[in-house]
Amino acid sequence: MKKQFYLLLPVVLLIICWRSSNSYFPTDIDHATVLRSLNKTTLEKGRRIYESSCLTCHGANGTSSYPQARSFSKDNLHFGNKPYEMWRTVTNGAGLMAPQSWLSSAERYYVIQYIRETFMKKANPAQYFTITEKYLASLPKTTTSANEQAAITKTQALKGYQKYGQDWFLNHNSNYGTAIHSQLKNHTTSAFTITLDNQIKISYNLLRMGITAAWQGELNLAATKYKKYRGEGEPVIQGKLLEEIDCWQWTYNDKLDSLQNATGVRSPLPKAFLDYHGHYVFNKKVILSYAIGGRDVFELPEALTVAGNIVLAQTLSVTPGTSSQKLIVGHLSKDDTTNPGNTRNFSNIAIVTSAPGIYLSVDVMNNIVLTIPGSAVSQAVQILKLVAKNKQAITSFSSYITSRNTNKIIPNLADMTKGSKPQWTKITETKGMLNANRAHIDPTFRKDAKANDKTKLVSIPADYPYTIDNITLPFNNAYNAWIRPTCLGFKSDGTLLLGTYTGDVWEAKGVDDNLEHIRWRRIATGLFEPMGLKIVQDKIYVTTRNGIVLLHDLNADGETDFYENFFADEDISSFFHAFNFSLETDREGNFYYAKPGEYTDNKDPGNLMKISPDGKKSESLATGFRVNNGVTVAPDDRIFVSDNQGNWMPANKINLIEKGAYYGYVPNLTSSGQWSPDGRIFTKDQLVNDVISPEIVKVPESFYPPVIWLPQEFDNSPGGGVWTDASWGPYGNQFLHTSYGTGWAYYFMTQKVNEITQGAMVALPFQLDAGIQRAAVNPADKQVYVTGLTGWDDAQAVQYGVLSRIRYKGGDGHLIKDVAVVKGGIQLTFNFPLDENLVKNTANYSITQWNYKWTSNYGSADYSIREKGKEGTDKLVVNDVVLSPDGKSILLQIPELGPAQTVRLRLEVTGKDRTKIKDNIYLTIHKIPE
Repeated sequence: MKKQFYLLLPVVLLIICWRSSNSYFPTDIDHATVLRSLNKTTLEKGRRIYESSCLTCHGANGTSSYPQARSFSKDNLHFGNKPYEMWRTVTNGAGLMAPQSWLSSAERYYVIQYIRETFMKKANPAQYFTITEKYLASLPKTTTSANEQAAITKTQALKGYQKYGQDWFLNHNSNYGTAIHSQLKNHTTSAFTITLDNQIKISYNLLRMGITAAWQGELNLAATKYKKYRGEGEPVIQGKLLEEIDCWQWTYNDKLDSLQNATGVRSPLPKAFLDYHGHYVFNKKVILSYAIGGRDVFELPEALTVAGNIVLAQTLSVTPGTSSQKLIVGHLSKDDTTNPGNTRNFSNIAIVTSAPGIYLSVDVMNNIVLTIPGSAVSQAVQILKLVAKNKQAITSFSSYITSRNTNKIIPNLADMTKGSKPQWTKITETKGMLNANRAHIDPTFRKDAKANDKTKLVSIPADYPYTIDNITLPFNNAYNAWIRPTCLGFKSDGTLLLGTYTGDVWEAKGVDDNLEHIRWRRIATGLFEPMGLKIVQDKIYVTTRNGIVLLHDLNADGETDFYENFFADEDISSFFHAFNFSLETDREGNFYYAKPGEYTDNKDPGNLMKISPDGKKSESLATGFRVNNGVTVAPDDRIFVSDNQGNWMPANKINLIEKGAYYGYVPNLTSSGQWSPDGRIFTKDQLVNDVISPEIVKVPESFYPPVIWLPQEFDNSPGGGVWTDASWGPYGNQFLHTSYGTGWAYYFMTQKVNEITQGAMVALPFQLDAGIQRAAVNPADKQVYVTGLTGWDDAQAVQYGVLSRIRYKGGDGHLIKDVAVVKGGIQLTFNFPLDENLVKNTANYSITQWNYKWTSNYGSADYSIREKGKEGTDKLVVNDVVLSPDGKSILLQIPELGPAQTVRLRLEVTGKDRTKIKDNIYLTIHKIPE
């Protein structure tokens, strides 16, 4: 089976959730009209959608190797085989497949067309429904006008509703400032694109400190996260390329080529040659800060208008130093037919400076080179490039340069690095909702077609000691910024900071007991996909794709003036899934974040990075992760990393990190030029269905086992976790984990047996309004806050972003406090006394166990432990139930209990006060204590 891998964030797109409890059959299209319009063009669009998003689970030829996915070439479709029924399935999800709200209503029919015509028509004709005019006449028609639908979309999208978010932002512009970090298609994995006057855009390759492109027009974000839920595409240039002015590259003493060969195109140069410090914001201007050969440089790009012509001005301020530095600033034009020697002027390139010894010359390759000699004092120079080359423009440019070299006035860049008046002053006020509890589905029913039945939800007991408060996000803001949260943190006074997928950081004040007046303000923007945020001594650190950024407010006006490149990531990939996840610290102040192994060019097969407190040193602690979305550091500095089911990952899991350990992902997969291990290009004879030959990438015999395996029914995409405060009620000073896939929070218990740690997990009963992937404790109120986004698609999500407080409201409730494997069984501890008669009924306990197979396939079926190699699960018998003397613990005696990758325990217990508790516990057992 050919493998294609185009998944967003750590979730498998087509098989992650259950049927929506709010089924949505939009009537904004005329279904018959769309079906009549299907043709070869739409078939090709459907093929691209299928191969990018469906193939991994449903197979290249429509035959699935994934146990939970339908084979279109041979299976009956459980939820209907007529086009409109298939459309509803794609729209709303069914079984373990999620709603595909990232597709437009018409695009859903395109992929259905491809499935029907390619896989069903010949191979599975009984499931191929023939479309007739009578059938078309029966389909829903548009019930609202275009204007009415547009009004509904705007209103609902700006309230955060998932159903409408993509439609709104795809068709309306947003303001993310004048400088954006991103990839730039066909140019670099680490672009920094600055918008200047006159619609001029220049894009720097920050890994080389040179301009990779200049154009007049727009940075097209239509296929990216700024516009779409999945946003697989890279930003692209839209407009007129300005090749006259895009030449700008430091030569590093003529060593650029050899340095690039040594580092590769995804890594920064050694700091002895290039040390990028970050950028300052001064009003709408951007000043880059870096060091070349040990000499600090400020650089200010501007687009000037001279006699009606555009001139690119780049001002440099260079600190003293003994080294001479050269910068290629252009190419000799046809008009400049001779080498004029050392000069300050060409027909379309000139310099203004009062510093002695700075000059322009032409090298043997006809490059125009700026030389900045060593100096005991600081030097400043402005390089000016004329965009147009007609005679009149050149004459005007020459006169302008003569005038400038008379007064030699150059902007003082140091004055622009002390802060300026704020840009993002508009406050968005929202009101939260207390006690916004919504129960999640019982995982028992996750695979059911009617999982939306309210009778299949868990109960939230009246005395449950925790509740959900929803903190309304600034969805409707002055910049039309798409608020899809990815990370959060708190300052010491309780001020909340929130990072978003589109590169913003927002500050919230008024997050108090009542949530009546929450005041949101954007304090930073343009970051490269923040996926982690940590506040240390009230300093804001953010994990981005290109490293860790430290935000500085230099003039105390509440807005970021300097974006410090605190730590430069050493391997930056261009594929949209190559995030850097989480940001946590240990007791010594070291930082930790995770890099995935699949869907990336990462040279390591997924790793955990450790960064020193000063950001100057780094090391890779462990490898073998696939899509490791969450990092949690315990109070004793144990480090836990979650990972997501997929290729070489039979199920989701949470790992305890041992330095140097390998955790299971094998980097032997590639995807048709989109990504590959270390960015290598493999020949056809080295690949079989995009799997690299074992002679090139060896498959290890084993890997370090996780603390717990998490099956899809329970958590289909784990996020990160947090250690709760000791004051947080009965679950105080405990490990809480999140799920991006389900939007649930979990109580996670670990048990060390000899030298190996195993774990158990129970879910809190709450369903959050979107997936959650980060959690943090507010130092002011000691409560737990969780945040996340949807777009990949959690079927229970109603919003595209969520921020909630899990608040301890008092009391103890009736909770499971501990789960431990003991010799001969499982010991369960509760925080309430149990009824000694009812608790001993063994019929109240249902236990099932299974293992997985570790292969290159996407995920694994469940496999019997009794009958090795056979698909299925094993039932375990509880022989007896023994109540502890204090009446709060029971021992389930299970003679057959042994090592198992997943044990599912469903139970019902009754307290002395006649309170009944039903719950599901999931365990991994590596070892039975002696």
